[in-house]
Amino acid sequence: MTVQAEPKPKPPPSGKTAKILADELEEKNRISTAMLEINRALHAMTAHCLRYKTELNTISTVVVAVIEQHEEISEQLKLGIYEKDRVRRALKQQLAEVTAIIGSQEELAKKTKNTLALVSVDPSVRFLSTSTRGSLIL
Repeated sequence: MTVQAEPKPKPPPSGKTAKILADELEEKNRISTAMLEINRALHAMTAHCLRYKTELNTISTVVVAVIEQHEEISEQLKLGIYEKDRVRRALKQQLAEVTAIIGSQEELAKKTKNTLALVSVDPSVRFLSTSTRGSLIL
């Protein structure tokens, strides 16, 4: 009676051991979890950018309305030219600052969307041009 030895288990076709495959799977799961967290954070940033855009546009509209009201009130109260110009310049400065902030907000929104497109598995997410010159900045 001869005793036959049990055949050795065949390694996977790639030649990797079960331990190596398990480690690789664990690493992929860890990376996948990190990517999911990044994806969620970028979606939250995109939502905040949209809200900020709405708020900044509202502020801009209010400043324009105040400028128009100031012109009407200045005429009614017959304010001196110095006082009228001083207030008008200050309000226009506020409008210029809001406009600059809107530009920065738009740039941040585009860069956030581009970053989201880089880490997204959704093929419908597309890159946006973030430069006023039309080149793509990633």
